[in-house]
Formats: sequence, structure tokens, C-alpha cells
Amino acid sequence: MVGTSGSTVGRPGGTGVGGVGGPFAETIDTPFYRLHKSAELAVLVLTLLSHGCPTQAIVVAFGLDERTVARRLSSAGHHCQRVHEHLVEQG
Repeated sequence: MVGTSGSTVGRPGGTGVGGVGGPFAETIDTPFYRLHKSAELAVLVLTLLSHGCPTQAIVVAFGLDERTVARRLSSAGHHCQRVHEHLVEQG
């Protein structure tokens, strides 16, 4: 991934919307959209949460704000729901 968020906005190699000019964030509609920390940290936090690690332990261990952790969890959950609806419910 490029940079800390994996976004291609304003970077060479970014893909145009609909394949026609203009940069866009390839991470849009994913849990990695508009990250202010590294994607690796986001994956680590989501992995710990999915295995039952308490939010407060993640906050203390990584120096994150509790609201940030909750927002990332919510974002990942919504993304999973959209993927499920696309793959399972629509065939």
C-alpha cells in the first residue's frame, strides 16, 4: 500500500473514476478509508477485537482514542455487512 492509509489520492498511479482521468481513493467503502494511522495498525486492532480483546486494552496498548477504535470496528462491521449482502444475498 502507498503511504499510511493505502489511498492513491493525488498520487501517480492512482486510477481515475470509471477509468477516466482524475484521482480517487481506492480504499473508499472499505475499513481503510480515511485512516490517520497505518493500515497495518488497523488490521492489528480489528484482529484483536475479533478475537475478543477488550477495547480498553487496545486503547492503552496502542495509545488510541476509544472513539477511534469503536469507529474502526463499526466501519469494518458495515463493510462486512455490505460484502455479505453482495455475495450471499444477491447470489
